[in-house]
Amino acid sequence: MQAGQVVSYHQQISLKEVSHASAVTYTSGVLVVGYFTLDEYGRMATYRLDNQGELTIDSHEKVSSFDQGNQKKSGVTPVPSSEFARSLGSWKTLDMIQGMTFYKDYLVMSQSWGPDRPGKIYFFNLDKVDNFFSIKDAAFEMDTPPYIEQITADKDQLFAVFEGGAWPYRTRNPVLVDHVIQLDIPQLLSKKE
Repeated sequence: MQAGQVVSYHQQISLKEVSHASAVTYTSGVLVVGYFTLDEYGRMATYRLDNQGELTIDSHEKVSSFDQGNQKKSGVTPVPSSEFARSLGSWKTLDMIQGMTFYKDYLVMSQSWGPDRPGKIYFFNLDKVDNFFSIKDAAFEMDTPPYIEQITADKDQLFAVFEGGAWPYRTRNPVLVDHVIQLDIPQLLSKKE
């Protein structure tokens, strides 16, 4: 990308329950957005997407679509800037959550504390979590090298991206991971028993 070039995006919407995104994932027509602040627990909220992948305010009104910063005139109902997309639900999460993904009946979260502590991956059984994701409720947890960021599951594999390979972090990172790490999920979960 060249300096001054406009970033192309399809849609922009404010999310009422989420001040900024630290982790994003998708499952079954639902966008899941999580964030944390440095001084308190995290929060996660879910938002319904329609068949075209558009966020909706409610079942009758679509949010604005954008392309390179200019609103399209495609029959999509504009949403005033004072309105926010309302979530289907929101939950408190662990602090410092950097990534989330779904695997079968689990929500998997990655947690990173910078260079001085190992990262963590937590598996939460969704049938056993109510309003708050707590470490004590994790079905399984494991340490990772520092600076773990986004994770994603594909079939029985978990893929983890680490920020520590980026130039600003290389000199202060005790364990340099500059590749995507692939983990076999059934093998990991077999260790919990």
